[in-house]
Order: sequence, then structure tokens, then C-alpha cells
Amino acid sequence: MKLGTVVEYLNENDIAVGLVTGVETIASGSKTRDVYRVLTDRKRVMNIPAAKIVFAGGPNLKDIDQDSAVAELKRLRDCRVALASALAFGELWELIGMEGERAWTPREIAFAYFGDAVSNDEISAVTRLLYDKNPYFRKKDDFFYALSPDESEKQKEIVEREIRRRADDDAFFNAVAKTFAAGLSGVEKDEFLQRYSDRLNFLKRALVDPDDSQASSKTKAICSRVYESTGRRFDPFRFLVKLGVLSEDENFLALKYDVKRGFSSNALAAAAELESSRALAATLVDPFPIFASIAGGGTTRLIFSEGERVDFRSIPTLTIDGENTLCCDDALSHAAFMDRDFFMIHISDSSFAVPPGSALDIEACSRGTSIYMAEGKIDMLPGSIANRVMSLTEGEERPALSLVVVKKDDGSGFLTAFVPSVVKVGFKCTYNEINEALSVLDSPSNDVTGSGIYRGRPRTIIDYFSADSLLRLRDLCAVLETARIERGALGINFPRPEVHVEFPSEAPALITLTPGGHGTSGSIVSELMIFYNSEAALLLGANGVTVPFRVSDPYPAPELIAAFRAKAADGIYDAALVWKIRKGMPFTGNSYEMTPNALIGVKGYVQASSPARRYIDIIVQRQLRSVVVRDAVRLDAESVRNIMMGCEPQLQAASEIEQESNFYWLYKYLNVNSGIEYSGSIIDETDDRFRIELEELGIHLSAFKRVWGSRTVGEKLRVRIDAADPRERKASFSIV
Repeated sequence: MKLGTVVEYLNENDIAVGLVTGVETIASGSKTRDVYRVLTDRKRVMNIPAAKIVFAGGPNLKDIDQDSAVAELKRLRDCRVALASALAFGELWELIGMEGERAWTPREIAFAYFGDAVSNDEISAVTRLLYDKNPYFRKKDDFFYALSPDESEKQKEIVEREIRRRADDDAFFNAVAKTFAAGLSGVEKDEFLQRYSDRLNFLKRALVDPDDSQASSKTKAICSRVYESTGRRFDPFRFLVKLGVLSEDENFLALKYDVKRGFSSNALAAAAELESSRALAATLVDPFPIFASIAGGGTTRLIFSEGERVDFRSIPTLTIDGENTLCCDDALSHAAFMDRDFFMIHISDSSFAVPPGSALDIEACSRGTSIYMAEGKIDMLPGSIANRVMSLTEGEERPALSLVVVKKDDGSGFLTAFVPSVVKVGFKCTYNEINEALSVLDSPSNDVTGSGIYRGRPRTIIDYFSADSLLRLRDLCAVLETARIERGALGINFPRPEVHVEFPSEAPALITLTPGGHGTSGSIVSELMIFYNSEAALLLGANGVTVPFRVSDPYPAPELIAAFRAKAADGIYDAALVWKIRKGMPFTGNSYEMTPNALIGVKGYVQASSPARRYIDIIVQRQLRSVVVRDAVRLDAESVRNIMMGCEPQLQAASEIEQESNFYWLYKYLNVNSGIEYSGSIIDETDDRFRIELEELGIHLSAFKRVWGSRTVGEKLRVRIDAADPRERKASFSIV
């Protein structure tokens, strides 16, 4: 095809006009194909494959300037569109139909209708009608066949629907352009949202799931049409925010996974009934004979009748959680008896609130897990259940499934027993309050008998729980952690701050960062939950009960762990070494046979300590109850596997949503607080860039060597955040 030739080509649902300005032959194996560089009637230059060109013919425009060529292309387009509109397509079909069934090219049809003197414009008009959806011809390969009268009638219905669809498309595009350019009144906006809710959903889908090709294609068409109408770049996200369809800080992954926020009417009714009549019917058992039985060295598998519960209400009990925690599903106790220390780890007993097959059980199963986002949580159970009925609330009696722990006489380990119980939490404590209380007790000037240096909440907590109990609880956790590390546990906390957002629907939202880990109190809670879950795994495994055990291989490079601990003992945090350790982390998965979890350093591990926020914990807790409560229902292996298969996608989605929320608000915090300097370390490098970890924030930045020069892994530096994009998770920064 010669340069300067006028061509018509398929452009989505339309036929466009262009001018050939270049051609390239592309080879693919033994085959070749031509691609034409075309100047369009919209003054754009595009690469058009030969297969998309449907007609070539008209004046040669090779030797005229671009503006004149575009003007001529527009004239040709308008002329040919007008000719096509005026063409009596029905007459043409009747004429061709008289020739019998045969294959025709568009040029042959044009010659048959117009005669030998047919012009390029007339050939173009016929071509346009043929390639448009029409009720008279069908296309096969590069040829057209006249339809029979019956086929034509059916095709007319299809074409009419297509015409209505295109008219509706045009109306929508025009309404979007108007709204985008000037906005709509309240009434107009409501009408727009009602009329075009399905189409607006395409825009949402394209934003939240870029892999949705259908939604992305329609969104691209909308962007193009709005640009043509207004001359302004169309931003679908801003448009949907303007309409109130999305919020400025919308979590796209929560939309992608269609996370439910409200609850079914059945679940809400069941929750209301349970909250209004939560009297706990139980046969209470004195705890001290239970202590004696466990300490006596006999069997530590105690069997209880349904309704029997060990009465721990008189034993000082506290919860340790974050300041914003509403659902406290674990608590701790200590009691001295028979010159022995008895520790109790209490987990809220879900059997009271979520019996199998109940409306709340069905609701929890359908959700799989609560989702903890920086801007708030989406509960697995209605708030009245998760935050009150199933929460070990200060001053309230609650059912629990408790682990009683006492050291063996010879000091070689611990004797344990799981027991159904009733507890009454005396204090809801924060991590900071427990850390402060321990700090007071460690102070040389501490006066625990008089009006010494500790006052306020820490003193009240110590007076209630006792200084001795708090210190012994810490000592127990130190022993447990040491034993796990000796068995090969990783025992490294990777730094990442907790992000909390208040007033997320207002501008500006209040974003706060708090260090992760929570110090000694955080280690106490973490260690005791690990111990509870590992002891549950041992009991379930020993009794052949099917549950999903969490398993992992040993860390493949123990010398790196040893190097980290040696530096940590000297108060050194080596970010580059931690990054190397993280890159070598083995996979953690599930097994239905008890297998060691080497990364944690335990013989077996299950998740049973969060029944108010994870459905699989409810299932494991039911299986655990079936071992310690006579005639309690036990699920068979197939049922457990099926439940786990349903929960796994929900858990994965929740993890992604939580990560999306955490990073979005973290980067928004950085943008709002731009100009602040942070400590950083070079933790890795490639030929052209190096990776910086900002330890206070737990994020990594990529820096090009051509901009910032070569650096050494392990080098410390200061980084100033100049701006950040929370949607893209990107930050512009300066090394200072």
C-alpha cells in the first residue's frame, strides 16, 4: 500500500478514516505481517495492523501538510457517513439476494448496486454498512453472504437492540461528560446514580480489579469519549468520589472481595436475643482440687460433664490489649497453692454464643474472619457478640476454655490441663500499663508497701493482681521463650508500626503511628498464646482429632539467626541482616497430621486463641472441647477439611485488605507529615539501585545509584520524605 493512501479501519465499534504515513513488515517465525502507521482524522498517529483495514481508496494525500490532510480526512469521513446513511440497504440486499447464495466482497456489492462508475466514496458507504451490525448480510472470513428473509427478520431484532444500546451508551457518555465538567444538582445526581448504577459499577470494577478486562475496556471507552467532549483528562476515581459512589480513602480490596459489613437479619435477631438473656447456666467446680489433681502428676486430661465449669471468678484475672481493643478474647491469671505457682490462660468459650448450626455460626462461617484495618474493623460476628458477649469484659462473668499450667516438681517442664471455666476479669489493662507496672517493680526505689513511686492505674493493677503474680508471669514467659529458642524458634520480631485512624470519614483524618511489638507486655501475651495453641495441638494430636495444624520447616540458615542474636545481645539492630533472614523464610502451611512448627519451635501448633475473630479458631475450640467435655460434638475429618477450604480464601482476602489499609494510611501519614526525617539503613543493592529500610516505619525505599551515588550495604543514613502517594505506595524522598 502506497504512502498517502486513504484507508478505513476497524476502531472498536466504529470505522475510522486515516492516512498511511509509513509501513513496517514484522516477521514472526516463517510468517510476516504488515503494520501501517496511520494519521487519523482526530490528528493522532496510530499503528494499525493490515487485518483491521477494511477499505483503501480515495485521493492520495502524500504531499500535503498534516493540518490539510486531517481536514480532508474529516471531509471524507463526513461525506462517506452521509452516503452510508442515505443508502437504501434493503434494496441492495434484495438485488444481491436475486443472485443466489454466493460470497461477495464489499467492492463487488458496490459495483453490483452502483454500476461500473462506482466511486471510492460509494464503495466506502457500502463497506461501512456491511461492517456495521446489519440485518441483511453475514460475514464469514473476508466475504459477505445475503441472509434469507427469515434470518433477516431475526437479525433486525438484534440490530435494533444494538442501536438502542448504542443510543444509551451515547446518553451515558454525554451525561458523564456533563457531570465531570460542571457537576449535577442533588436531584440530577440521584437520577443519574439510579439510571446508570450498572455502568458506574464498571468504573468501580476497573478501579478495584485492573485484571477485569471487560470493565477496563468500558472504562477506557468512557475516558476517551469524555476527553473528546470536554478536552479534559477523565479520572474515574475522582468522578466516583464526586458522585459519592466511593470515598476518598476507599479500600479497593474490600470492594474487590465484596466484603460484607452488615449482618443478616437472622444473625442480628440471634445476637439481640443472646445479649438480652445471657445468664450462664453452669455447675461450678472448685478450682483448688483441680489444681491439686494436676500438680499430683496424674493424668492432665480432665473430663468434665456438659455444663460443668471450673470457677475461677475469685482468682485475680486481667486482660492485656491495645488501647483501642474492643474484643478481649484472652485473659491471664495466677494463683499460689500448695507452694506451687498455677498460671491460667483463658480464651473466650465460643460454645456459649456460637453453637453449631445456629444463625451466628452460619454468619461467622460465611465471613471466615474479622478484618482489622487501620480505619476500624469489620467483625466476623455482630458487635454485641464480638465486643460484649464473647469478650472477657472487665467486671463481667464469662465462659472460657482455660489452660492451667504448673511447673513439674523436677523443673523439667510443665503440667497442663484444659478446663471449661467461668472467669471474671478484674482489670482490662493496656500494654503500656503493664509495661509501666513492670518498670515500677524493677525500679530500685520501688515501694510496694507504702506510697512509693508508683501511683494511679499501675499501682491499682499491682494491688489487684499482686506484684509477685505479675513478676512470676513475666518469669514464666521468659522460660517458655528460652525453651522455644533452644528448639530452633526464629524468635525475631520484624519492625512495623501499628497505624490507627480516627475520624476516617472526615477531612483530615487523625492518623497515629505506634511502635509494634508492645515491649515486655506484648512478649508476655504472645508467648502465652503460643503456649496455649501448642498445648492444644499436643492434646488434639494425642487424641487423633482432626484440625488444621500450622506447620513449617526449620529456618535454612541458622548461622544468620545466631549472628542476629549475638548483635541483639549487644543492643545492635542490623537491618541488612534482618532483611537477609526475611528473604530466606520457609513456607508456613497447614497439615491435618500434627507436625512440628519449626519456626515457632513447638512440636505442634493450632490456632485456637481467637474464636471471636477467626472461624477456624471456633472449629479448633469445638474439637478441643470434644476432648475435655463428655459427649461434646466432634467434627469428622472431611467436615473439617471442607470448612478449612471455605475459610482459606477468606483469610487470604482479609490479609490483603488489612495490608492494603495499613500501607495506604501509612503513606497518607507520610504525605500529610512531609518534610520529616527518618533513620534508615541500606539493606540490599543491585547494579543500578539500593534498598533503604526506614526502621521506624517498616517500609522500604528504592534509590537509584545514578541519583544518589553508590552506597554500602549496612550504611546508616537520614531520609527526608518529601511527598507520598498512598494509592501507589510510593514516596519521593531525599537523602540528607
